[in-house]
Amino acid sequence: MLIAIDVDEVLADFSSALVEYHNNKYHRGLLGYRPEMKHWWQAWGKTKEGAIGRVYEFINSREVLKIDPIPGAVEGVRALKESGHDLVVITGRPIEAMDETWAWLNVHFPDMFRRAYSTDFHLVNRGKENKGDICARRGVDLLIDDFYEYCLEAAGRGVPALLFTTPWNKKLDLPSGITRVNDWAEIIDYVRSNGKAL
Repeated sequence: MLIAIDVDEVLADFSSALVEYHNNKYHRGLLGYRPEMKHWWQAWGKTKEGAIGRVYEFINSREVLKIDPIPGAVEGVRALKESGHDLVVITGRPIEAMDETWAWLNVHFPDMFRRAYSTDFHLVNRGKENKGDICARRGVDLLIDDFYEYCLEAAGRGVPALLFTTPWNKKLDLPSGITRVNDWAEIIDYVRSNGKAL
């Protein structure tokens, strides 16, 4: 089975590293996401453009290479690979960050992923293809992502998706084709139970 996996918040603990980077550099606490916020950038106490600028500053720094993996991700990816699944990454990170992304993947997940694709969507849509398009074109059998809209795009193209639970998606009702998973153990259980049917 060909499985596509998102990077940030599924493989990499991007948000925690970003908050630490911001707070250390600017010596002030980032507000952090709260469920009543309608937009992610409100956590910054800035305009949307100002928040995007800070995120891009982090993405373009060497600090991005220090991001820790999500708990269970290393073992989970290894289990998928050892079970014979073919793995690729599909990320919304900008094209300019793909060298650092691949370097990070090779440190934490050496020889696990065949390829990494970028939709070039991270925060500002510059991409020509969405994740559903890439999944359909590349013959992906399953997408694992934390962003509801990406899972919806994949499911709309006939590709089942696992939505990795995060504070910003945990209250969403899921349509057919999208299954919620709370951690990497649940991902492995799902693939073992459903892998042959996909």
